Amino acid sequence: MLVLSRGIPVRRCRYLPLHFSAHSGESLDASDLAPIPRLVAKGRWDDPRLAAIFSSASAPISVCRILWELQEDPRSAFHFFIWAGKQSGFRHTVETRCVAVHVLFRGRWYSEAQKVLKDIVLSTRVSEGSESIVDVLRTTARGHGTLGYGVFDALFGVLTDLGMLDEASHCFYRMRAFRVLPKLRSCNNLLQRLEGDLTAARALFQKMKEMGCLPDVVTYNSLIDGHGKCGELEEAEELLGQMKESGCEPDVITYNALVDCFCKFGKLLKAFEFLSEMKRKDITPNVVTFSTFINAFCKEGMMQEALKFFVDMRVRGIRPNEFTYTSLIDGNFKAGNLKEAQSLVDEMVNEGVELNVVTYTALVDGLCKEGKVLEAEGIFRAVVRAGVVPNQLMYTSLVHGHFKNKNKEKAMDLLSEMRDKGIEPDISLYGTIIWGLCNDRKIDEAKTLLKEMDYLGLKPNHVIYTTIMNACFKAGKASEALDVLHKMHDSGVLPSIVTYCALVDGLCKEGSIHEARCHFERMKSSGLQPNILVYTALIDGLCKKGFLEEASEVFETMVGKGVAPDKFAYTSLMNGYLKRGDLQKAFALKSKMIESGIELDLHAYTSLIWGFCDSGQMEEARNTLAEMINNNIIPDEAVYNCLISKYHRMGNMDEVRSLQIDMRRRGIIPSTMDDTALIRSD
Repeated sequence: MLVLSRGIPVRRCRYLPLHFSAHSGESLDASDLAPIPRLVAKGRWDDPRLAAIFSSASAPISVCRILWELQEDPRSAFHFFIWAGKQSGFRHTVETRCVAVHVLFRGRWYSEAQKVLKDIVLSTRVSEGSESIVDVLRTTARGHGTLGYGVFDALFGVLTDLGMLDEASHCFYRMRAFRVLPKLRSCNNLLQRLEGDLTAARALFQKMKEMGCLPDVVTYNSLIDGHGKCGELEEAEELLGQMKESGCEPDVITYNALVDCFCKFGKLLKAFEFLSEMKRKDITPNVVTFSTFINAFCKEGMMQEALKFFVDMRVRGIRPNEFTYTSLIDGNFKAGNLKEAQSLVDEMVNEGVELNVVTYTALVDGLCKEGKVLEAEGIFRAVVRAGVVPNQLMYTSLVHGHFKNKNKEKAMDLLSEMRDKGIEPDISLYGTIIWGLCNDRKIDEAKTLLKEMDYLGLKPNHVIYTTIMNACFKAGKASEALDVLHKMHDSGVLPSIVTYCALVDGLCKEGSIHEARCHFERMKSSGLQPNILVYTALIDGLCKKGFLEEASEVFETMVGKGVAPDKFAYTSLMNGYLKRGDLQKAFALKSKMIESGIELDLHAYTSLIWGFCDSGQMEEARNTLAEMINNNIIPDEAVYNCLISKYHRMGNMDEVRSLQIDMRRRGIIPSTMDDTALIRSD
């Protein structure tokens, strides 16, 4: 890169026709500079007349004059420019560099001109900025023939390529002020890079039209793609309409952008409409079109549809690429189709389609989810040996697999391995490790990682906070759980429905019903609607504390809000009524439960049998046992013990023996206490 400096301020950037001599600041006349271009052309860099130029304060002005004299010989001009920049005590100014750009551009030395422009931009980005560069380019060209507007377009392009999008936009508006139009290609380049800033992109698009720079298919495609990626689907479709109205015909790239965004935001039917429109317009779908649909189907679990598109594209002679295969491999793994996924990997290799890091990640993730962690580890190691750098997601998948496989040590070894390679975990990986540690009851280690995230400037999300809070509740550390909640609030992270569910459930199980109710109400006031899990946790907690009226109110509120009770909600309330001895209400709930299409499970039947036994209604208890068995719900030891214990207290040893025989017949060994009771009764 050329080492250039800002030099003279822009307000003094006029090309001044002053003449200074090389001696004691005296002026050089035209005769002093006349032989210089010939000396440069001949490469006589050691001639003292060349060196004399740089002993004067007017050296930048002399350099500008010499560069203009060499405008018919851009090669010599460029060599002189480079040579001058290396002279002791001399630094190129914005003016000398702008003159060099004009000379090089007129001589069609475009590549060299762009290099000098890049140096101007980089050396002035902390100063007045791109508008000043535009002004200097204009000023330095005055009096030297027609102003070459291509220079300004080149500056616009350099700013865009360097990612200086604000400066490029300013340059565009400055050029507009003196009616210089950037080339459409340059405007399109800026629009593509402005995809993340749609406000700026729309403003530029409007100004382009106002200036007569009519948008083409590339312009519209850039805007459609940008709006689509931001989820502004209506705007993307409106742009398609404008595109057609302007006489600009959409191409396969246009429709691919539309299909992609509508698929990603779950609008598959609309995406199919665009596919039909493509067919009507005889626009042939390509590998991107098919792969986008295949990926969308796989993410929705619609593997048959994905396979149909895969077959169709091959029938049409369209060769699947790595994205196509990776989507199918990942989709099949997630659908539990392990053989199909592995078959696709083999096919991919046989077809000569190179597996990339995304494909390997899908393999590792899929194998881990199938419990084949050792195979996943083998692929991971092969990837590393092949020189492919594993991404964060691959590490996350393998760490998750090891934790699920109850192998905490290997999971933590991977974390150490990452750090040794200089790879810092992201939020997702930290979340996975914290989840694994909490499941392993290593809460203190999980909290240490939480502090580490704070130190690294990574902001934990609501999932991470909820995971640790839930683990604290399960470990009986309610006060620590609430500390985590307070830290979450202090960090500006809003609790989610899952957070409130863990909070209400944990407080109820800890016996803090009042606090649970408070957080339940706070959840509603924050705009979050409780789901079935939150309602059930509160109902269960209220029932266990004997607050059946409140539990019933919450139950009815839940139904009134359109939240259908599940078997856990029914069973909790039913169990509460049974413990109170209110069999009528318990049976009414049982009937509602069955009417709702919810089958009673082991826990529900156990509660009913216990209730009948507790109230001495043994015939109903035995009938419920028979109903339970008839519905293919196998009674466990707790059910039998409940009945045996009651019959034993009643002195009905025939029923005790009958039940114990039935237990043995079902492969359930009666407890020692029951056998002892039977022996003593004899």
